[in-house]
Amino acid sequence: MGQIRVRHLSDVHGIARGASSSAWRTQRRESKHSAVPLQELAELQAGHLETQSWAALTSAAKRRLRINLMTTAVLKWAWNYAKYIFRFRARFPTYKDLQNQGGREAPKESTAHRNGMIEMEGSTIALAGDWGSGTYSAYKVGDRIRTLKPDYTIHLGDVYYSGTGSEFDDYFLADGAWPRGKKGTFALNGNHEMYSGGRAYFSALKQKPLTYLIKGQNSVHQPQDFSYFCLQNEYWRILAIDTGYFAKSFPILELFDTYLIKLHIAIRTWLEEVVFKDPSDSRPVILLSHHEWFSAFDSEYKRMGKQIQPYLDRVLLWFWGHEHRFSGYAPFGFGDGPKVRARCIGHGGIPFDIAYPHEHRELVFSDERINPESTNYVDAKQQLGYCGFAFLKFEGRKLTVSYYDERKDSDPLLKETWSWEEESGLWKGKVEGGSRLAKYKDGYSKVPPKRVVGDPAGEDRLKELGGTWRWPQGST
Repeated sequence: MGQIRVRHLSDVHGIARGASSSAWRTQRRESKHSAVPLQELAELQAGHLETQSWAALTSAAKRRLRINLMTTAVLKWAWNYAKYIFRFRARFPTYKDLQNQGGREAPKESTAHRNGMIEMEGSTIALAGDWGSGTYSAYKVGDRIRTLKPDYTIHLGDVYYSGTGSEFDDYFLADGAWPRGKKGTFALNGNHEMYSGGRAYFSALKQKPLTYLIKGQNSVHQPQDFSYFCLQNEYWRILAIDTGYFAKSFPILELFDTYLIKLHIAIRTWLEEVVFKDPSDSRPVILLSHHEWFSAFDSEYKRMGKQIQPYLDRVLLWFWGHEHRFSGYAPFGFGDGPKVRARCIGHGGIPFDIAYPHEHRELVFSDERINPESTNYVDAKQQLGYCGFAFLKFEGRKLTVSYYDERKDSDPLLKETWSWEEESGLWKGKVEGGSRLAKYKDGYSKVPPKRVVGDPAGEDRLKELGGTWRWPQGST
């Protein structure tokens, strides 16, 4: 396992999700990549340079800036992608493998967890998507998560550029990189992990820090092993699925992946035969994935969404990444099936471009605040936002979700609370804060955007994030 390393923002900002959308960009400042050892990073983060600017931090790391017509990010991503373009994707591990001869035998104490249903030992979970970039913003997010001391941390996927073994070692698994939960640390699969075939990702699932404690046996550390799982307690289920596996398919064509992304047959079988086997199980589900089902801004993965949609009447909230921004939606879905309240938190490690929606998807808010430190290092025509994460706290039949940005000791940008009312049999959600976020009255906006920052109508719009929810009837 390598030492923690840092990438300059321009090394990752603008990474192509599709070859046609990000290959050419306007002028930007760029840096020559330089590794920074753990000791130097620790010194920077320990507060020795707290009063100095972002420029001072990068100067301390001895980076040189230059102007070019093509971003370092795209060039490096393209090179790393080309190296593995003809590599086949790794075999997909399933829970049935443990039952087959030659499969890795789990400790006897963990047999109850061999179907992917893991009993929660704690009550708090930190979620962040697209964190494995190695940027200062990513490490700021990691440090902020550590201050909250979560029981579990779950990464929603993407270790850049191509999820290789060295990239996992340097930007995710190393001490001081991805923050570890007191009771367990998990990672989902993203498209970038699969660009190198997924071998490093599936290998990482078998080693620390991606382990969890078995409930009631604090000395037994169980490797995550698989890219899909379900944490559960008496009142809740946190369901994590792998949507990244088929991001590796046909060379070049896989970059245009909106139809290729789907659930592996093993996951679909597991959902039907294990997770949702009991029709009387009324516990709300918190769904986690890397890819989005819909978006007001970016690509949509409708094939994957259609496969999970039959179960969405049991899903209270769906958290996803992939899209590098922070946004939230009122209940929405395609077709006549169940709708879902979605939260995009793909802003864990790469400051996103400030952009405006172009599709009607019941968008309620988007974080469009400009981060002056990050924006200082891109072209003047571009404006970048803050990185951040979500923090979930479970208290019996109550869930509180707080959304933080990368700034040290910052208050939550937004907080939503869901609780069960015994008399009505309804789950009720309410929202607090959000004054710094851009709200959308009708969920859709063309330029000029019909935003309502600070407007009373905008505060009313935020209420649509909440409302009431009932199972099996679903959202109301």
